[in-house]
Amino acid sequence: MTFTGDPDAEDAAGAVLVWDPPHRFAFTWGDDEVHLTVEPFEGGTRLTLLNLLHQRGTAAMNAGGWHQCLDEARPARGRRAAGRAEAPRRHPWRPLYRSYVDAGLPADVPPPPGD
Repeated sequence: MTFTGDPDAEDAAGAVLVWDPPHRFAFTWGDDEVHLTVEPFEGGTRLTLLNLLHQRGTAAMNAGGWHQCLDEARPARGRRAAGRAEAPRRHPWRPLYRSYVDAGLPADVPPPPGD
């Protein structure tokens, strides 16, 4: 796999670890692993994301990035399906990152430049 198009990160390579649609998908992202699980929950579904970090100090940075991505996933899917252009980000990344640092997540690696 190749990850491209993230304005806050360099392109990265990965490999599929688990492919069990529609329930599980896991892959490497650089030196990290990302595990996604979808399961029934209260009449709907629940997505669980587990990010196994190669560097502990990237926890706040990754948490802010995943927060932003997951927050935008549902409305973005609707815009693409309807053929509309992407909307601006709902939550700038830097304040999300800062909230995770303030909550005590490790932040030993400098975050990328950005909003």
